[in-house]
Formats: sequence, structure tokens, C-alpha cells
Amino acid sequence: MVMTHDARALRLLSRVHHTRKAIGLEHLSRQIGKRRSVYRWMRRLREHVTYYPRIAFAGLGLAHVHLFISNAGSEWFDYPYAIDRAWTIDHPGHYTLYLHCLMPLEHLDLMPQGDGITSITSGDGWQDLAPLEQALDHAGRPVPREATASPIPQVPVTTAWREHPFVLPVACELLRSPASMDELWRAIHARLGRDVWAYFTGHTRRWPHNGKAYVRRAFDHLNGHGLVLQHVVHYAPLAEHTIELFLLTDDTQALRDHLAGLCPTMDAYPSKDGYLLRVRGDQAMIKHLVTSTGIRHWWFVEHERTANAPPVRFAYEILFDPRTKTWQVPS
Repeated sequence: MVMTHDARALRLLSRVHHTRKAIGLEHLSRQIGKRRSVYRWMRRLREHVTYYPRIAFAGLGLAHVHLFISNAGSEWFDYPYAIDRAWTIDHPGHYTLYLHCLMPLEHLDLMPQGDGITSITSGDGWQDLAPLEQALDHAGRPVPREATASPIPQVPVTTAWREHPFVLPVACELLRSPASMDELWRAIHARLGRDVWAYFTGHTRRWPHNGKAYVRRAFDHLNGHGLVLQHVVHYAPLAEHTIELFLLTDDTQALRDHLAGLCPTMDAYPSKDGYLLRVRGDQAMIKHLVTSTGIRHWWFVEHERTANAPPVRFAYEILFDPRTKTWQVPS
């Protein structure tokens, strides 16, 4: 088992986190260390870590919509815009379903509304991942430290998805888990079947059994347009000594800076007048939150129920028409 206090493993995660290109594991290993050493550490970390490129979806004409739904039924897990879900508790005994969605800008008027639904529209998020070899003690417990939350990049809409529509299914499949280019191609081909070729020009040679070439080309377009912001890293051993919650806050850098010094990991999504934060911390974080004035609402993540919830995914195969390069309203 990889221990949380293994400094070599934690330094490797930091290097992965700061990589700003979508690349395969082989190329990643060349960038962050010796190839054999990286492969060996990745194998040892496999059960404890997930990581994936954070794509600037705003550059693909998509907005982030965060829904907190009281008394949610099972039908919400089929919502075609959702990319992540979690069960949360905002007061004792009351469960609220969180759905993280991507919506085309022209579909924002379709956003669910009504009693029991809190909706927050945001830009692209950013993960502040502390240098874990410094932010955790020998037992893996968070250690308070001085820190400053990073500024959140804002990427304008690009022409990437019009010039090369295949970046859309690749970007969406990258959200699910670490995967090789072959695995990404197989997942996309399984969803689209013969319709996958509509994402390419008519003179594109068809290599259904060597699809990683198309994925690599999509990576090149994402990288060339500056659409890879960082790699998001989820380190499972943090759960032993931390709790996770969502915070809806005022637009205050001071609060983010303070939480960055208390939380080993913090994801921030900027909205029009504040932030939606997803943080992990211990009792020091809780003590700070109960005395902070910039917090409007919080939701504690209930991990056991979340782990047993059905998965969700962005259904690009019904939402996007590659022939017309337009977004479709689901029936």
C-alpha cells in the first residue's frame, strides 16, 4: 500500500497536477521524471489516485451549471448534461443531490428551475492542490500553512470545436478517469458507432482499429488552443482524515487564501458574484467556516451514498450534431 506520507509519491502527484497538456502516460512520464520510475509509481498509486486534464470548456462554448436538488428522484441521474454527481446533506436528515452539468450557452434558458432547486452558473473551475508532502503530516493529517489561492484562468470561446469537432467527445470522455488513447477511442466508438465518422472530414482515412491517431490529433488541437488548464488530482487517502463539502461564498480572495492554507485540495468555480468551492479539510477548516461571514450556504458530501449512486455522463451523442456543428435540444 502507498502511504500518504511517501514524499516521492506526493511530489509526483504535484508534477502531474501542474501539467498543462493533454498527453498520454508515456509522454507524461517523459515530462515529469524518468520513464521507468513514473510507470512504477503510477502502478503503485493506481488504487489511490485518479487524475485527468481540466479542460477549459468555456473555450468550447459550454458553461458550468451546478444544481442542488432537494428530494431528487432517480430520473435525475439520466440528465444528459450532467458530468458529476454527489449526495450531500445541508441540514440533519435532509439529502440534496448535487449535479455538475455542462450546458451550451444557447441552452442556458433550459436550466432546471423551481422549488427545491438551487442553480449556480459558473465559469471553468480550478483546483488548488497543496504540495501534499508539505501539507500532510507523517500520518496523512492536514497541516495548516501559509498559502495563496491561485488566480483562475478565463479562456474565451475558441474555434477548436468548429475546426475539429472530435475534440468534443474526447474532452467529455477525459472527465471519466485516466485512460489511454486506445481506451478513449474505444469508449467514443462504442457510443457513436458509425456516426463517429461524421466528426471528421470526408477525406479522412478510416482506421477503426487504430483510433488513437484521431485521439492524439484531438489532443493536439486542445493543447494548441490552450484548452488544458491543469490536471485535476483526486488522492483517495485524504478521505481518512478529512471531510468534504461544498461552499457557496462571497467573492472574496481572502477567504479562498485562508482555505488554501487549511485544505489539502480545493476546487473553485467563479460565478457572477461569488464562488462555489469544493473543499477537503479537518476540524481546523470547520472551526474557520463557522466563524466566517463570507459563506452563504454549505453542503456536506455523503460519500457512502454517493458511491452507491448511479453514474452520470454528458450525452454528447444526442446533444451535438457534428454534421451541422450545432447543439441539439434533447427530446
